[in-house]
Amino acid sequence: MRDLKQIRKEINKLDDKILELAEKRSHYHLNREFYKRDNDKELSQNSALFHYIKTKYLSMINHVCKKGNKKEEWHYLMDIDKELVLTIMKRCNKGVDVVRYKEPLGLPIYVKEVEEKKLKELKESGKKMGLEERAVEGMFKGVFSETKRIEEYIKKTDPKNNNNVPSIQRYKAGTKQAKDIMMFQAERKIEELKKEKGRDYSVKVKKQEGDWIIDILEKS
Repeated sequence: MRDLKQIRKEINKLDDKILELAEKRSHYHLNREFYKRDNDKELSQNSALFHYIKTKYLSMINHVCKKGNKKEEWHYLMDIDKELVLTIMKRCNKGVDVVRYKEPLGLPIYVKEVEEKKLKELKESGKKMGLEERAVEGMFKGVFSETKRIEEYIKKTDPKNNNNVPSIQRYKAGTKQAKDIMMFQAERKIEELKKEKGRDYSVKVKKQEGDWIIDILEKS
């Protein structure tokens, strides 16, 4: 399994690509009438992509594009838009990887300070490329918002994060220090279970009424 450092590296790479494509897109007009099924064969055949463009993508890139209606730009822009919208979708879907890594370890999915630092770095990078800081901020706030929506959805629906999965063994701790000790005990227990039963297990940590609850779950 990839660690958080690797996941963040993948996110950074996608963010750089979004900025690069957004800079190209910023030189042209944004006309919502362009985004119609009959203007592009792929849109007419891919209702999911069309829906994403209409409901998510347009509001994100709206911050970096001029308003207008130059039809001679349409053919060129569709190529940029397809690449940009798919890159944004990949970036937002990285929220799935973040949840699946952090949730079993009891780590907070959303950290305000990390997002603020990331946004500052993106604004600085965008400024060097000629993009207005407020445009970059508006676009990426949309990206962050969609990412968090996906993360919340995964937390609620992913069987790997489902609280109804029966616990093989549960530990309870009243302090952070005790939690760390119990985590160590849980990890040792998992090693024993692996040798004994030959199956894979994970640790799920949550805080409940002031106490830390540490569950060992069998992976499906």
